[in-house]
Amino acid sequence: MKTGDTQPKSVLITGATDGLGKALALLLAERGYRVFAAGRSAEKLAQLDALAREKKFALESIALDVCSDASVQSAIQTVLGKTGAIDVLVNNAGVNYTAAVEDLSMEDWRAQFETNVFGVLRVTRAVLPHMRARRSGRILMMSSLSGLMTPPTQGAYSSSKHALEGLSNALRMELYPFGIDVVLIEPGYIITGNKRRPPSSQSRTWKEAGRMLRSMRNSSPASTQCAPSPSTHLKIARA
Repeated sequence: MKTGDTQPKSVLITGATDGLGKALALLLAERGYRVFAAGRSAEKLAQLDALAREKKFALESIALDVCSDASVQSAIQTVLGKTGAIDVLVNNAGVNYTAAVEDLSMEDWRAQFETNVFGVLRVTRAVLPHMRARRSGRILMMSSLSGLMTPPTQGAYSSSKHALEGLSNALRMELYPFGIDVVLIEPGYIITGNKRRPPSSQSRTWKEAGRMLRSMRNSSPASTQCAPSPSTHLKIARA
């Protein structure tokens, strides 16, 4: 994909060393975009570079930790120094702390939001001045169906995705006058390497709750009404 002056459009993708981010980086490179695949693992970044050389893709890796101001600023300046512009930003980096709400420590909760919310905000704020000056750009926010409804043990992850949805909706309206599109994407379940089971969590509370719900179901069909159905959650989430 090329711009009006025949230069390929540049795309920066965070969390591009695994899963959906990696697949997107390879797909866009194959389709002619100039892709900067960002991540933290030096080994995985090197593997991406090797694959790009093998396939002769315009893809290069770049070290970027969304939880670090210095790392984000350095990466953005590096990309701008090579391309002069970032046409598309894909905020894909994320983690998933899986445990019952009560079992996660406050440090776990902060770590969840640091990557999934403040990391997105950090990268977006670094890119926005350049997009706004050009009055052009597109920002893709990788949310999740968990931004609409919340299954058990996904309280932290789902909360962070709900926050991301609110942030995206505000940005969409704020940036529209500047010719910048904000696109919210809500994939279903995808197997990636983003799950975390914190050492501080033994899922004690969820195990107890699970035993209680199973006992209720076995004792009386009517008693299961004490637990709201998934459809109830969905209606509430969409209200």
